[in-house]
Amino acid sequence: MSSLQSYLNKKEAIKPIEYNRTYLAKEELEAVLNCLLEDNITSETITEKFERLFCETLNFKKGIAVNSKTSAYHLSFLSLDIQPENTIWLMNLSSIHAVDAARYLNLNIRLIEIDKNSFFPSSDLLEELIKNEMKENDIFIADYIYGAYFKFPFELLTDKKIKIIEDITGILGYQIANGNNEIEEPEIGKYSIIQICGLYEDDIITTGKGAMILTESNKIYKEIQEICYGKYRNINKIAYDYILEDFQSAMGIHQLNKLGNILTRRKKIGHKYMEGVKNSPNETYFKNPIYDNYHKFPVLFYKSPEEVQRYFKSVKIEIQPIPLPLHKYLNYSAMDFPNSERLYKKSFCIPVYPMLTAGNVERIINAIRNII
Repeated sequence: MSSLQSYLNKKEAIKPIEYNRTYLAKEELEAVLNCLLEDNITSETITEKFERLFCETLNFKKGIAVNSKTSAYHLSFLSLDIQPENTIWLMNLSSIHAVDAARYLNLNIRLIEIDKNSFFPSSDLLEELIKNEMKENDIFIADYIYGAYFKFPFELLTDKKIKIIEDITGILGYQIANGNNEIEEPEIGKYSIIQICGLYEDDIITTGKGAMILTESNKIYKEIQEICYGKYRNINKIAYDYILEDFQSAMGIHQLNKLGNILTRRKKIGHKYMEGVKNSPNETYFKNPIYDNYHKFPVLFYKSPEEVQRYFKSVKIEIQPIPLPLHKYLNYSAMDFPNSERLYKKSFCIPVYPMLTAGNVERIINAIRNII
């Protein structure tokens, strides 16, 4: 009886594993506090430093920090002078922020369905759409969904004079994580006119909420500065109150200092999950362990969603459904997006943040293997 009671007590003592915990240390908290104590809430001085350090750390030319990813897309679309006849092309698993910004401006939106067993459309489908349906000055959003790397047909897009925006939120820091000279450098940022990086609480690094707009174009950089509140605003133009506050930027500066450690830890956890999923009845669509950043880690379970949720709740591991595919926001027929529907109904994201311990990771892997 005592052995049974000891077992039950041990089981009861197992701590729950949260889905996400932001990787914050006392340095970030002290930086925010100092910023507040010195009345540097809206001076923009620290935000300018954050923009500069972000670009220096990650080898970008110019950056503008804003208060949300939707703001980043909105300003980017405005700076590209999109006309009513132009279309925004997005993958169906892309960020809802891009759709919302496009709807602010009543822009045409086209969604591209993913391929079977992939987070991305097939290369054949993309080539067909580029050749036969996309038009000059349309905008294509290349989103590295869930931190998975994908080789987009950038040369075909530029030959057709289609403007490219890359959402690098999930792939942030590939330059740091893949510094080995023997590894072929991915073409991130080479063809796109703008890159956007989210800075939310569950992103690679965080300012609480916010985003960075990155570009090599002086014209676009100046245009965005002029239509955003702040000291560079052009008073003769409509502007938007989208600035990132200094105390948020203070947090971001310290997050940048830890980026190498964050990426290394995420990759180690992701690689362990890949091995764990291989030895289970479940699957994942990550395919490139060299470049994948594991921003989120969806696993497809061949059980009903209710069974999966009950099981993980019983073993005290918090999971989340993948974000809603975009066709659901736009009320498009599910029959036109069968692969997205399947992924949405069968997948849950497991925890993948750097603060997970080795024991946490093993518990999660064992849970994936043992769900029956």
